[in-house]
Amino acid sequence: IASALKIPTVSIIGPTVIPLWLPYGENHIVINKGLPCSPCNRAVCDDHECMESIMADEVFEVVKLQMDKIGSAKLTVVKNI
Repeated sequence: IASALKIPTVSIIGPTVIPLWLPYGENHIVINKGLPCSPCNRAVCDDHECMESIMADEVFEVVKLQMDKIGSAKLTVVKNI
């Protein structure tokens, strides 16, 4: 939906083939460690290094970059009651 609305996105991709899951268009950032075992496309893995090596602060920095692209657009926070 974000891609269709031309909103910048962040994708976190581990063991899969990156181009298969990218949003269409521009302004998209992919976080992937590019390990020698990737892409493996395995549903079950013994170490999950491709995902576990992606740190929260790394994702946060990329999300901040994308939010800066949005600029002054208002973000709505929805809370469950």
